[in-house]
Amino acid sequence: MAEYSSVGAGARIALLLLLVSVLIVGGLVWFDYLGLIDANRVVAPVLRIVGIKRAAPVQGAEDPFLLEVERIKAREEAIALRTAELDGREKQLQTRQAEVDQMAASLAEQKKSLEDQQKSVSAAQKTYDDKVANLRDLSGKLASMPPAQAEALLQEMKDVDIIDVIRVTDQIAVEAGTTSITSKWLSDMPAKRSALIGQKMMLGQP
Repeated sequence: MAEYSSVGAGARIALLLLLVSVLIVGGLVWFDYLGLIDANRVVAPVLRIVGIKRAAPVQGAEDPFLLEVERIKAREEAIALRTAELDGREKQLQTRQAEVDQMAASLAEQKKSLEDQQKSVSAAQKTYDDKVANLRDLSGKLASMPPAQAEALLQEMKDVDIIDVIRVTDQIAVEAGTTSITSKWLSDMPAKRSALIGQKMMLGQP
C-alpha cells in the first residue's frame, strides 16, 4: 500500500491521458484505414512513417439509397438477360417461319405442277376422245355407204387415217358381235396400197 501511494497523483493522470491519446490515435488510424472517416490530415504523417497505405474509401458508403441502387442494377441485368433470351427465341422463330414459308412455296409449286400435268392429261384425253368419236362417226357413215363410194372416199385419205378408221370399225364390229366390213374396203382398193396398209397394221405402225 505504501508502494502504491508513493506514485503521485500527477503521474497517474499523465499515464491515463497518454493511454487515452494512444487509444484515440489508434482508433483514428484504424477507422481511417477502413475508409470510414477522413483522418488523413491528422494521421497521414504517422501512416507515412510506419509505411501503411491508406485504404480506398468505400464508394457510395454514405449513400442511403445504395441498396436500392444495387437492386435496380440487378433488376436491369435480369431484364437484359431476359431480353437477350427473347431475342434469341425470336430469331429461332423467324428462322423456323422462313423454313415453313419455303416449304409452303415448294408445296405450292408442286401442286401447280401437278395441276398443270392434270390439265395436260385431261386435254390429251379429251383430244383422244374427240378423235375416237369422230372416227366412230366416220366409220358409221362409211359403213352405210355403198362399198364403191366408201372405197373412193378412203382412197382420198392418208394411210394413217385409213388405218385409224379400219381399227375403229373393227372394234365397233366386235362390240356389236358382227362381221367387220373393213376386209371389203381393203379388197376394193388397189392391191399395192391395200398390201401396204395391211403391212403397216401388222407392224403396229400408224
